Amino acid sequence: MRLYIEKLIHGGLGLAKTADGAVFIEQGLPGETVDVRVVGKKSSTPYAVIEEIIDPSPFRQEPACPYYGVCGGCNLQHLLYQQQVKEKQAILKESFVRLGKFTPPASIDTVESPPWEYRIRAQLKIDTQQNTLGFYKKKSNEVISIAKCPLLDKRISTLLENSSSTLAKLNGAYNQIKVIAGDDAIIASTPIIPPQTKKETQITVGKKNFLLKGDSFFQGNRFLLEALGTWARTYVQGNLFIDMFGGLGFFSVLLGDLFSQGLLVEQSQTLVDLAQHNFTQNSLHHLKANALSAEHFFINPPKHTIDCLVVDPPRPGLTRKVREGIGTLKPLSILYVSCNPATLARDAGYFLNKCGYSIEDCCLFDLYPQTHHLETAMLLTLDSAK
Repeated sequence: MRLYIEKLIHGGLGLAKTADGAVFIEQGLPGETVDVRVVGKKSSTPYAVIEEIIDPSPFRQEPACPYYGVCGGCNLQHLLYQQQVKEKQAILKESFVRLGKFTPPASIDTVESPPWEYRIRAQLKIDTQQNTLGFYKKKSNEVISIAKCPLLDKRISTLLENSSSTLAKLNGAYNQIKVIAGDDAIIASTPIIPPQTKKETQITVGKKNFLLKGDSFFQGNRFLLEALGTWARTYVQGNLFIDMFGGLGFFSVLLGDLFSQGLLVEQSQTLVDLAQHNFTQNSLHHLKANALSAEHFFINPPKHTIDCLVVDPPRPGLTRKVREGIGTLKPLSILYVSCNPATLARDAGYFLNKCGYSIEDCCLFDLYPQTHHLETAMLLTLDSAK
């Protein structure tokens, strides 16, 4: 089929329309006319690959990585970086309208990133049969050997470049290495690869310090850590602060000094212990951390007004129980940080349309250049508190 691509959708695919409905096109760009071959379906929609580009986009470029198209890690290297950001803005706004049923802000600020060598956190995959180290092949669990990844912090890339030495330390006992590059060239990993990596490392964000383990969750873009963590400081303050899905305390540490008391809620006891350590080492003794799921938090919620509630949920977003619990408690402000525009739109739509909130501000943080992923921070304010 010869098709005209109308737009990009979340996931990095081009979308074209035919008399029979939509077609998703891998590596297609808006404004292009292409000849395609349908190879399958994605969510019941035909999925096609490009046979020939008849009229290319002026924003199309040659990918920088030799593994692009084979490795499953990136899917936008064929698009100029500045245009990647514009497409992500359009996808975010469309999600708000189509899924959230609310009007997006007229202007959404965007914080861009240097497009290469930004990732300080990765999962390196191991094929124990072939004794290779790399990442999963696109749309499979097959490990392809990668000698260098242009997205990774150079310190992590050395583990790929010296894969024989890296794998020799593990004796075929593991199928992946979780790794984080911290300060002073100290890399933490699970499992540990002596002498290249250690059990723990420290990361400095502004004037704050964080202790992490190799398998700890942490924001992955070294260039945007401070911008993301401190974005809401001009908007929030007060007595009580709740940090839900708080992990090892990223937002609590960077915002907690604005409040008289604060509670971090996190299901993992390991992360709670790290959070409590991070509170202590940053002299935030008024903050506490509890090993508790978000759902269980609402069994015995605080009786005082919550001045600010931070939610940074996993990709599926908030469960119905958590959404309704937040709507009942009515914190004066909600800072929602999301890696998924679809679930952010759904949840924000609930608070805006049913709970009496309005959007104070919204910002797109491009934490993951060369991929379709994006991070969004949205601040919602209770109308009665204005």
